[in-house]
Amino acid sequence: MKRKFTIPLITIIACSMLLWGCMPSARPSGWSGPVVANVSSGDSSGDLLFYGAMEGRVIALDNIEDRAYSKWRYPDESSVSYFYGTPAYYDGLVYAGGYSSGKVYALDAEHGFRVWSYPEEGDDSLGAIVGSPVVEGGILYIGSSDGSLYAVNTSTRQLEWAPFHTGDDIWATPLVHNGVVYI
Repeated sequence: MKRKFTIPLITIIACSMLLWGCMPSARPSGWSGPVVANVSSGDSSGDLLFYGAMEGRVIALDNIEDRAYSKWRYPDESSVSYFYGTPAYYDGLVYAGGYSSGKVYALDAEHGFRVWSYPEEGDDSLGAIVGSPVVEGGILYIGSSDGSLYAVNTSTRQLEWAPFHTGDDIWATPLVHNGVVYI
């Protein structure tokens, strides 16, 4: 008699756990990997640590060698997206890919305001961005869940070449080596 109930009970518990794990939660939590960059402005310079937060912000920490404190948060009010990938730093800007917005944000590293985004506000989004953006030689590389790899010129803010379509989601961080992009 005991055996008759054991297998169905285990099956019910396993299915319940599976369903519970697949249910959407209110919000993701946690943060991306950090990146440290030496940021110079005017007469001062110093290392800042940047990371993306699942609460929907990119955060800069100052004074990281002594007692870190938050220098800025983008956006300062409501969330624009979840940030899963590690931000990239290049030439005074921090680049972060938004998961729910499907946009890459270029933020002023010193003050945290949005300089530009790709695609621009109002344009179609790229699809969820999970991997980290990479900047090499002034070109921003980003993979998207729409199955495409994008190369955006950081000076002109335009596509460097037509998106490369893979036919499947790109959740990885691109790697650039000797002029070749690997995904």
